[in-house]
Amino acid sequence: MLLTKIPTGILKNDPDRYLEIDVGEGEDYEYGFHRMEIVRTRKSRHCLRGQNEHASGTYMIKETALVDGKAATCYLCIPCADRYLAFEDGEEDERGDEINPHNYFCDGTRRDVPRPVGL
Repeated sequence: MLLTKIPTGILKNDPDRYLEIDVGEGEDYEYGFHRMEIVRTRKSRHCLRGQNEHASGTYMIKETALVDGKAATCYLCIPCADRYLAFEDGEEDERGDEINPHNYFCDGTRRDVPRPVGL
């Protein structure tokens, strides 16, 4: 998708920054092919980081690669991508802790907050 086709207000950062996110986080993969793009999904997709299902028509970061000789595709929702970029920029959350994209679900709730028993 052309970056100029993405509606204003969807992305908080420069579109090119989203395409530089290292979804594999430095894993030692042998990439035979690697492509990052911002897409509008045609069917529901699961976010790699936040673990939530997103409806069709959602803008997401799509990574396609040939990893260790096998084709692989994963999707990252824009809110999770924004947390990756905030982490790179050294931003802090409401507690004053450095933002870590692994600590959040897609909707922004923290993974380390205890959930009520029995729900």
